[in-house]
Amino acid sequence: MQDASSTELRLVADQIRACTACPLHRSARQAVPGDGSGESGIFFLGEAPGYHEDVQGRPFVGAAGQFLDELLAGIGLDRRKVFITNVVRHRPPENRDPRFPLCLCVDFNVSPCVWVVGQYIDRTWYFFDEVKLDQCKIPDMVAEFRRRYPTHTGELRIYGDQTGASRSVQSGESHYALMSEAFRGYPVPIRQCLPTRNPLVADRLHAVNRAFMGADGHVGIVFGPLCVEAIMDCEEVQRDPHGGIKKTHRAESPYYQRTHAMDAVGYAVCFTDPVPQFVASSNSALRHMPRPGYLG
Repeated sequence: MQDASSTELRLVADQIRACTACPLHRSARQAVPGDGSGESGIFFLGEAPGYHEDVQGRPFVGAAGQFLDELLAGIGLDRRKVFITNVVRHRPPENRDPRFPLCLCVDFNVSPCVWVVGQYIDRTWYFFDEVKLDQCKIPDMVAEFRRRYPTHTGELRIYGDQTGASRSVQSGESHYALMSEAFRGYPVPIRQCLPTRNPLVADRLHAVNRAFMGADGHVGIVFGPLCVEAIMDCEEVQRDPHGGIKKTHRAESPYYQRTHAMDAVGYAVCFTDPVPQFVASSNSALRHMPRPGYLG
């Protein structure tokens, strides 16, 4: 016969599986409620589900779970007799780490407008989400970002180009001033990480290619499955006859959708990992960065 606590835990688990209150459910395979029994009164609390937990729908089933099983066995406990759960019940995209800043990479193309969300951890960019609207209405873009990411434990960093810091003829305010106004009241500190001047297009391409795989073999850019526009940019964007990035202003062309996501990514990568001076375009000994990469 099951006790009242087991019935209550099953009801809570059903509520967790049905929950869509936060954006984490969009990228997770399934919710990961608690596992075990409340009978013993022993409770283990982890941080968030990982890959294996996301696949199986149970907490602590990966390497950490095996270690926990060994520890419990060492003191004569069976994991079925204790209750195990996490603070967060859906796997964060690409295992988003709450200890590191959340990064929003922006570009202010009129149509479409694509901003890319990620984190920069140990020399590697992990991109896991995109915000896209047909028109670049900054308050609407910020509102959608805030809906998906209402808070974070670290600061929010905004990466973009220097052009956005110039005042608009129509509004008299810069794009970043409009963003600051739209982010008013956001519960974590916000830092704008902007270059003093825009990098040359060739330098931006070299920086991104170098990040995809550097001379030391380090892979510095990882895209999650929600980064549809950025991935398509990497597959479809072409060079122009001058060695830059091909653009088109013809809205009827499928290519009209391209370049915006990777423009935003490029400004961020150039800020954190600029190309060394000896390969910069200002240097006469310009070197071509090898594939794989973005327009390598």
